[in-house]
Amino acid sequence: MKKLKDFKDEMKKPCTACKKVKCGCMHEAVVDKSEIGYKGEMAISQCKQIMHHIGELMSVLKTDTDLPEWVASKMTLAADYVQTASDYLLAHEDK
Repeated sequence: MKKLKDFKDEMKKPCTACKKVKCGCMHEAVVDKSEIGYKGEMAISQCKQIMHHIGELMSVLKTDTDLPEWVASKMTLAADYVQTASDYLLAHEDK
């Protein structure tokens, strides 16, 4: 398992796709084959859970629904995490 220092060192290297340091574009996501242990079956199950909860949220949300700040923050984080995972997998699906 990589240590935080290893990830920080990798972040100092320029991205080969856009030549920027710390670009955050996910072009240079380093995949150590020994760290891969997360199976597609588990990811599919989690996607189904996410879709179930999204359905529940959509059934109670209206355009004028006032949300507590902490709920809005959690939804923003969830959207970002799902988008980041999706972007990564779509960019690397042929590799």
